[in-house]
Amino acid sequence: MSKQNVSLRMSEATREDIKAIKEREGFDNRSDAARELLRRGIESSHDDSAGEQLMQIMTGVAAVGAVVASFSVGLGQTWSAPLVVPFWATTFVSSLLWASVRTLEERDLW
Repeated sequence: MSKQNVSLRMSEATREDIKAIKEREGFDNRSDAARELLRRGIESSHDDSAGEQLMQIMTGVAAVGAVVASFSVGLGQTWSAPLVVPFWATTFVSSLLWASVRTLEERDLW
């Protein structure tokens, strides 16, 4: 099976990483070492994305606001009554957005 050639511009640090992988793993040529470096980079990129982190923070902030507004209403603070529904709605919508970001990234929802 023939592998497709890859042509890239890369930094000196990346070239050094490829050289180190080639020596450490015993690859015959630089192309296989570069493919291994790319494969490792792709596999390690399964951390939380920026969109997911944003949705996490947004959901957390909205949930805290909803809880505080709800407790304030329970304590008789009338100024917080109009804030309860928008905060809970924002919590619900942001949690749906968070789930959709994870789904689009093909990750588990839990």
